[in-house]
Amino acid sequence: MSSQRSISSFFAPVAKTGPAAKPTPSTASSSSKPAPAPTPKQNGSNKPATKPTRTTRRKAKAVEARDSDDYVEEEEEEDDSNEGTTSFSKRVRAFSVQSSDKPQDSDSTAPAPKRARLEKPIDEEEEEKEAETAVEIQQEEPLPHKSPKPATKQSGKGIITDKFAFSSSQPAHGETPDEDEEVSPAEALRKKKNHEKFVRKLAAPGKFDILHRRDHGGEEVGDEGDEDDEEPERPPEPKKGSKAATKRGSKLTPLEQQVVDIKLQHMDTVLVVEVGYKFRFFGEDARIAASVLSIVCIPGRMKFTYDASEAHMDKFASASIPTHRLHVHVKRLITAGYKVGVVRQLETAALKAAGDNRNAPFVRKLTNLYTKGTYIDDIDGVDDHDAVGAGSGGAVSTGYLLCITEKLGGGAGADEKVKVGILGVQPSTGDIIFDEFDDGFMRTEIETRLLHIAPCELLILGELSKATEKLVTHLAGSTNTVFGDGVRVERMERPKNMNATASIHVSDFYAEKLKTDEADLPQELLDIVTQLPDLVTICLSAMITHLTAYGLEHVFDLTKYFKSFSARSHMLLNGNTLSSLEIYRNQTDFSERGSLFWTLDHTSTRFGRRLLRKWVGRPLLDRAHLEERINAVEEILNSTSERTQTLKTLLSSVRYDLEKGLIRIYYGKATRPEVFNILNTLLKIAKTFRPVDSPDQCGYSSPLINESMAALPRILESVEEHLSKFDHKAASKDDKYSFFKEVDEYDFILDLKMAIKGVEYDLEEHLPEAAALAKKKKLDYVTVSGIDYLIEIDNASIKNVPASWVKISGTKKVSRFHTPEVLKFLRERDQRKETLANECDRAFKEFLGKISTQYQQYRDVVQSLATLDCLGSLAMVALQPGYAKPLLTDGIGIKVKQGRHPMVEQLLLDTYVPNDIDIGADKRRTLLVTGPNMGGKSSYVRQIALIAIMAQIGSYVPAESAELGLLDAVFTRMGAFDNMMTGESTFMVELSETSDILKQATPRSLVILDELGRGTSTHDGVAIAYSVLDYMVTTIKAMTLFVTHYPILAQMERAYPKEVVNAHMKFEEAQDGSEDITFLYQIAEGIAHRSYGLNVAKLANVPQAVLDTAAVKSKELEVEIKGRETARW
Repeated sequence: MSSQRSISSFFAPVAKTGPAAKPTPSTASSSSKPAPAPTPKQNGSNKPATKPTRTTRRKAKAVEARDSDDYVEEEEEEDDSNEGTTSFSKRVRAFSVQSSDKPQDSDSTAPAPKRARLEKPIDEEEEEKEAETAVEIQQEEPLPHKSPKPATKQSGKGIITDKFAFSSSQPAHGETPDEDEEVSPAEALRKKKNHEKFVRKLAAPGKFDILHRRDHGGEEVGDEGDEDDEEPERPPEPKKGSKAATKRGSKLTPLEQQVVDIKLQHMDTVLVVEVGYKFRFFGEDARIAASVLSIVCIPGRMKFTYDASEAHMDKFASASIPTHRLHVHVKRLITAGYKVGVVRQLETAALKAAGDNRNAPFVRKLTNLYTKGTYIDDIDGVDDHDAVGAGSGGAVSTGYLLCITEKLGGGAGADEKVKVGILGVQPSTGDIIFDEFDDGFMRTEIETRLLHIAPCELLILGELSKATEKLVTHLAGSTNTVFGDGVRVERMERPKNMNATASIHVSDFYAEKLKTDEADLPQELLDIVTQLPDLVTICLSAMITHLTAYGLEHVFDLTKYFKSFSARSHMLLNGNTLSSLEIYRNQTDFSERGSLFWTLDHTSTRFGRRLLRKWVGRPLLDRAHLEERINAVEEILNSTSERTQTLKTLLSSVRYDLEKGLIRIYYGKATRPEVFNILNTLLKIAKTFRPVDSPDQCGYSSPLINESMAALPRILESVEEHLSKFDHKAASKDDKYSFFKEVDEYDFILDLKMAIKGVEYDLEEHLPEAAALAKKKKLDYVTVSGIDYLIEIDNASIKNVPASWVKISGTKKVSRFHTPEVLKFLRERDQRKETLANECDRAFKEFLGKISTQYQQYRDVVQSLATLDCLGSLAMVALQPGYAKPLLTDGIGIKVKQGRHPMVEQLLLDTYVPNDIDIGADKRRTLLVTGPNMGGKSSYVRQIALIAIMAQIGSYVPAESAELGLLDAVFTRMGAFDNMMTGESTFMVELSETSDILKQATPRSLVILDELGRGTSTHDGVAIAYSVLDYMVTTIKAMTLFVTHYPILAQMERAYPKEVVNAHMKFEEAQDGSEDITFLYQIAEGIAHRSYGLNVAKLANVPQAVLDTAAVKSKELEVEIKGRETARW
């Protein structure tokens, strides 16, 4: 039965029967006495009795009071006093008692006290009272009656008609329904008005919706996580379209007002608000959450400011998630590109109840902000692809937050120049990279840095030029780049005076750090900061301000890893090279599988994987360091020592991302289980090589291995000291109360624990007293459904329970109570527990601060272990068949025998055909490659570049042998595509990239030009290709691999016989004259005079009619060209 139907049926007889006319004082004094109570015989007889008064005097008084105007007015006053459900439940009980009171032995007898809690749902309680009332009325004196019309049914104590089965004041047995009585019109109208007014006040729609159970403290208890736990009840919803509805549409509850106030300050943020035992979204945030998280959104107002179209809506739209799933959903939202703010309750129920603002709503504040680049509240972070073994695809974002700003340098069109400043921060590891550089109208320098750094979030400071804006927008929104999924972009204004204020802001930031001794800033870091270029200083100032809102500004004072991107200690791989050679992602489905990084990645740890990614993108230029790395790989490869096996076992056993874990400890965001796991892992690392005190004791000939391994045991003492401070079992269970060992506990924590034990002792001492009150020999406390200190009484003895005891729960056999004393003790205990929890958290923060003092030392150990992991990964690559150790020279040249493409070889089911290359300064530098389409020309030139890159990473190479001079850069111009984002045609992009290569290449560079000039007419294409090749040979003198379908370029070999050599990919023609060919995929000297494009068209299943026409036209053009050449000679 619905609540509305229940209350309507409860009052139904009032409108039909009503009481007798209200007696005046004189009438009351002269009225006759009521007839005696009926005997059982009379009660069961069908003979009419003498007509008595309609009801007893007590019944008449109760009904009279119910129908009086004063009574109704009093109810209105109570309702307007905003007492909510409390006053309403009292009124319902009062009316029920008045209408069903039994005769008392004495007028002075006090009524039985009521429990402090409704023991049954309100509907069931009212139905039971209705049934009791019906029975009691039957026991009173019967009235004259007519033959009953309705069918009857047997009740426990008499006969009840079906019609009045749910009425509170039905006729007694044999009584005729009141509709047969004659009532004056004035009396009927008065009763009808009173009844309607009464029902309107007490039984309005929605009244029962706000009734809640009462807890043991007498306070309301609603659904978990509902704001009704704390907010004042709202009046019934007015009818849609009414004036009241319009007025109420703009009225907010205290909770809603809190949300609106915070939202108006963070309109770009999706807010998730802690409400009780749930986190909730409101308004437009609820719609976004429902869309991204696939959860239910309850309709309501979407906008946080007044909107006339939503004036009829009384509540905000809302959606909710459980508390334990908060970070799961936060990660999904920030991965989708949103900024997420977590609004938490800063008060607990127990402490609030003891405070001065117990009647006010919970205090809530925005405690956390998260974006892609700033989320560190989970060791796994949001870059799930960063997990070891994630080579199956996905993004390869590094987690960098990159700030970029620029200054116009003059010029226009192709002569446009800009000066760009960047600063990238990886909050999850503490790495910082910066650079200031000049760029041209193609913005190749910006593109190169963006593709290398691969940020997950961009902070654009001020306005960017049109070309830069288009490039950044294109790379950020594209999934076909090294970024993978889209990059979040946020913009920040750049004041005009920021050039002057930035350096002051940065200086004040570090001066404050030194003054407060918050960080042990090394002098090296301070020197770097004070010597940063102007635009980088501006970016640093902006990033300090930006990260302060996320609580991550300490990243700028904790590490020595401030690195300049432009430090030319590495081979330059620009954006085109990264893409064309598939360094990080393949060009088919843009996943990691099939890339060079995928081929080399056999790391065991996440921090090792991140370091290997840096190695792959920045091959070494220093020969001494490079040989040191290659020799270390060789020693691990050939080592059979027990220590090498121990190292492999150690690496495979490290499950935690120590790099991210340490930074979380530094930020003070690590949990107790995380701290235990990280320190325990560091302890295991340090103990593994404990006998080692110096690099000489490691037993390897490689200095790189010895130094890395010797660094591991150095942290043993400090780690053991930190581990001795806390209980490991409590830490693994995240037990804050038992975390610290007693000898090391703070005094106030110990005092609070003793106070709690004192309260628990008082509770035990109270049991004998409770047993005496309940007339029991002995009682024990029980715990049911998480509620402790319950006193359990069998229902047969419940009459002995004092009325002041509060019933909490029960079964058919027993009832469970809290005594007033128990409630008082529990409140005191809960308040002390909340205080203890806060103090334990504060002490834990201090403990994290102590660990953070060794951050640099621990980070160096993790870096050493990552180095060993990367060396082991490269050793695994070298184990593959057909790999050789490269020989590095000081000269300029590339000589590879039986080289293979490293990625194609692994993906190809058939055997890969190896090829040779021999170019250099003391021989011919340029290789002009021709051959049929699909003959393997592009794969051949790519494999040469990849072998050179692998060698300078420190890896073995897929070849029989390789002798390589160090390259300072690899440049590529491959493929044909336009750039709609910048409005550039295919040919324009082709020439722009070629222009950049001509400006940057050196004699130590390797340049790959694939089919240059094909984006325009044949004559122009040949002319441009010839002139570029001539410039490379005569002026730049870089090692060049030039792929072309223009046979006329073969004349370059005759013009420069000591610089250029012609080569082609071998093939065999069919002997039946069908022009079918067989690809041999082998390089050979000489030139291929035909490209055999028709053969490729045939392989592509072009219709035969088209092929026939093409063959005819091809022969006609061939004859025409030969005729022209003959005439010329």
